[in-house]
Amino acid sequence: MSALMLRIVLCLALIGLALPSPSHAHGIRLALEPDPGSEAVEGTITYSDGYPGAGEWVEVTDLDDPAAPTLGVHADAQGRFSVPGQLGRRYRVVVVADEDHRQEREIVLGERASR
Repeated sequence: MSALMLRIVLCLALIGLALPSPSHAHGIRLALEPDPGSEAVEGTITYSDGYPGAGEWVEVTDLDDPAAPTLGVHADAQGRFSVPGQLGRRYRVVVVADEDHRQEREIVLGERASR
């Protein structure tokens, strides 16, 4: 391989490393997916380009019990998460992704949620 070709390959590799990955370059979406009768706060995280929010951190706070600890979990490879809860209670669900992209929703377990 010539010296010029090697320089070109190295430059392209460095440029590729500097570009953001698809999961970091877009906004984030949080869809809550209540299952009537389920005692779990469940949802899916996706980026605006449709990729799953795999590994993103989710925090769930019980708004009806100030003494209850905030529970946190990482989304799975498909961007899904599930945190135990109690029917009839209000919860705040917060996702803060890279570049300070943030989504926050409230849900009452046992009721339909807006997306």
